[in-house]
Amino acid sequence: MELAKQNNEIAIIGRLKEVDEKQFKEFLLKEYNKLLLKNGQNPPDPSNAGLVANELYNNLNKTWPGVKIEWVQKAFEKGINGDYGDFANISYRLMNDWINKFRYSMKREDFGIQEELMNTKERASFVLDGLRKRNPELSNLDNKGKEALKRKLNKEQIAKYKKDNNIK
Repeated sequence: MELAKQNNEIAIIGRLKEVDEKQFKEFLLKEYNKLLLKNGQNPPDPSNAGLVANELYNNLNKTWPGVKIEWVQKAFEKGINGDYGDFANISYRLMNDWINKFRYSMKREDFGIQEELMNTKERASFVLDGLRKRNPELSNLDNKGKEALKRKLNKEQIAKYKKDNNIK
């Protein structure tokens, strides 16, 4: 887990599974309040806001433990800007829907983010996380197995680039 100083705030950088639960819930709470303000809604009762942040955390922890904090922020940015359709009020359901739409858009883009392409190491890590989730026996891969998987991914990327650009 890394901490970075941005705009006089401490921003959390990393994946959900690498970040302290309390810090991630605080991040979700701040994001929830920002979305409400941007949408012109009144701030919620603190207990209700805490409940929303807690439920979002629990849902993300079950469904997407490898999510990066910046991906959650991008999902909320796209959602509040109307990229995922019109909405009236910010709610747990809506925020969860935005995260899911962002997640599935990443899958359609072959595990890449359009604005910021993953480097080979990040992509290999992301793919390996997905493979491990579907095939628990892969969690026992040693370093040689991981390196072989990275080389395979590099070869696939090179082949795809050559095919897309008609290079022989």
